Amino acid sequence: MVERPVVRVRGDETARRSVILVHGALDRAQSFDRVVRRLSSVRTVTYDRRGYQSSRHISPLSLESHVADLVNVIDQEVLAGRLVTVVGHSYGGLIALNAAAAGAPIDHVLVYEPPLPWLVPHHQHHRTLENDPAKEAEVFFRRVMSDAAWERLSPEGQQSRRDDGPALLDDLQTLRGPRPFDFGDVAVPTLFAYGDGPRASYFAEMGRSLAAVATSVTLSQLTHAGHGAHLSTPDQLAALIRDWSLIP
Repeated sequence: MVERPVVRVRGDETARRSVILVHGALDRAQSFDRVVRRLSSVRTVTYDRRGYQSSRHISPLSLESHVADLVNVIDQEVLAGRLVTVVGHSYGGLIALNAAAAGAPIDHVLVYEPPLPWLVPHHQHHRTLENDPAKEAEVFFRRVMSDAAWERLSPEGQQSRRDDGPALLDDLQTLRGPRPFDFGDVAVPTLFAYGDGPRASYFAEMGRSLAAVATSVTLSQLTHAGHGAHLSTPDQLAALIRDWSLIP
């Protein structure tokens, strides 16, 4: 029997639409809580990706396995008669796009600043990775969040991130490998969203590059939003999800 991550369902159980949120690298389902609270009119589904937090014990680790987990969640919602919107943050966006390209029964896709170095290279994807997954987790957290943010974590919080190191390392190695799927196969209505932070121009170029090969892709920019928009500007992100999914 194939083991899958345990999902957490919230919101309106009678709603006809489900919003499935997929987290990024070195993150966890809990980080979507602020967004989920603002989507109470629909059914929301979150889960810790395999290798992370409550799903650390699930293997193997690979993009293909993450996509299979997402497709399994999608299928369960569709079998219950619901329309499905998939929201992917960062690496979760890569998973969402892959599932859409594979023909999963998705109604709408929204990706926020997904890493697509095959379309627009970035120097960070050429950085030498640490051999020690725990060390890589700390280096990644300090680089993405800040040294101060790492120091503010409790010893338990720091160890929790280190324990997610193997999954993070697999995510990062995937971004250094061959293109995992044909982006032109994404036929589902897809919103590529990005913020106005320091890397805004990079993600804008990436969104345009994706839209050039996948005509189903539309671009949208959030203001006063960085890469962690689900944490810092949940009102904006939730409103974008509602508007894109035609949620009343």
